[in-house]
Amino acid sequence: MSTIVEQLCRLISGASVLPDADAERLLGELAEIHGIDARAIWWWRSIPDARVTVYGSSVDLWQAHLRRLLIESAPGRAFIAITDDEAPPWPVVAVEDGMSLIDALGELQFFEYFVFTSDLSRIFFDTHENAIIEVQ
Repeated sequence: MSTIVEQLCRLISGASVLPDADAERLLGELAEIHGIDARAIWWWRSIPDARVTVYGSSVDLWQAHLRRLLIESAPGRAFIAITDDEAPPWPVVAVEDGMSLIDALGELQFFEYFVFTSDLSRIFFDTHENAIIEVQ
């Protein structure tokens, strides 16, 4: 996961990795607000009212959904947690412009992650099942 974090920070101007303690605190608050089992590897599985969009192998569909979500929820400051199918703790990267994630994520080999707003009100997950799962 450290390679992914390094690549993201290289691709996104102003991106910064949160210190481990700050990431853990922020993710704990996020899980509490949304009723997520913070010990789980796949957080979205414990969210009853999530909206699922399967994009399959369509990069265009993935990009369109990602763009819509970022415009609606994170056009400003946002956070991305790199999970890549691993158990917590996860690295969290802060980005000043959430829209910058579109191009950066398109440059990288696929990995599992979730993005959340700076006020912790919205989350969306991009899973290995080629689905975007939205929570608000």
